[in-house]
Amino acid sequence: MELEIIDSISRLVSQSSKGDVHPVGIGDDAAIVRIRNQTVLMASDMLLDGVHFNVKSTPPYLIGRKALAVNLSDIAAMAGTPVACTVSLAIQRGLSSYWILEVMKGIKDLADQFEVAVVGGDTNYWDGPFSLNVSIVGNEHPKGSVLRSGASADDRIFVTGPLGGSISGKQFTFTPRVKEAQWLRDHFDITSMIDISDGLSTDLRHILKSSGVGAKLFRDRIPRNQTSTLNEASGLHDRQPRLCTIDEALTDGEDFELCFTLRPDDAVKIFDFAPRHQVQIFEIGSVTSSVASLMFDDGTAIESRGYQHR
Repeated sequence: MELEIIDSISRLVSQSSKGDVHPVGIGDDAAIVRIRNQTVLMASDMLLDGVHFNVKSTPPYLIGRKALAVNLSDIAAMAGTPVACTVSLAIQRGLSSYWILEVMKGIKDLADQFEVAVVGGDTNYWDGPFSLNVSIVGNEHPKGSVLRSGASADDRIFVTGPLGGSISGKQFTFTPRVKEAQWLRDHFDITSMIDISDGLSTDLRHILKSSGVGAKLFRDRIPRNQTSTLNEASGLHDRQPRLCTIDEALTDGEDFELCFTLRPDDAVKIFDFAPRHQVQIFEIGSVTSSVASLMFDDGTAIESRGYQHR
C-alpha cells in the first residue's frame, strides 16, 4: 500500500518538473536540486507515534535522535554531506515541556556529532498523537551523487553491517553511515546505493527496478545481527541472545545499513582496502541480467517483504 501511494504521488508531481532544476526527484533516497549552479540534496522523513516509536515506552531522547538519524541515512545513501535541517513537531496536548525538550536534545546531540545545523521548523499542538518531521539539506559529493539506477549485470552486492532484529533497539541507536558512504565514494565507483529502511528484500528490489536488472544473493554470506528472545520457560522472563534468522535479516527493516553495488574489479580491490580504513563491508551477492528477479544462489526465489510504515 505504501509503495503504491508513493508511485502514484510520483506520477502526479512529475508533471510539475522544471527540467534540470531537479534532475532526481521522488524515487531515490534524496532529491537532487540545482540552485544557481549549485547542487544540493534534499530529504524529509515523518515519524509517527504507534508506527516508528511509542510515546509511552520510547525515551523521548531516542525519538528525536531517530528522527534526524533516518534523514542522515538518506543523505548517506546518496554519498552526500549533510549540512542543515529543520524540525516540525505535532505535539499532543498533555506532553510536558521537559519531554519535548528531550526530543530536541536527541536531535541536537546527533546534529552536533555530524556537524549539522538545526536552522528552524514549526510547532503545533493538537489532540492527536505526537509526530515529528525532519527535513534535511546536504551537499553533493564532488564526484556526484550515487543513485539507485546504475547497477549492471555482474556487479557485486555489498552491505555495510549485519541485518535483522532492529526492533530490539537498533532502530533507535544505529549510526548513520555518512562517513562510510563518503569514503566509499572517494575511493570507488559505486554503481548504485540505497539505505536499508524497509528490509533488504524490499530495498534491494528498488535498485533492481531502477537499474533494470536482477540479483542473486549468497544465503550463507548475509550478515545477521544478534538479537534476543524472551525465555518464558525460565520463569524469570529474561531475554536470551540469539542470531537473527535469514528471513529476519531480509525483512525486518529499520537496519539503516547501506546496500551498494560495485564493478567486479572494484569488488576485488575493496577487500584489501576497507579493513585498513576500518570500514566494515560484506559481499552478499551479484547482479544478474534477469530483470527484477531476486533469488538465492540455490535458485530459491526471495519474496519481497519488509517493514511497512503504516
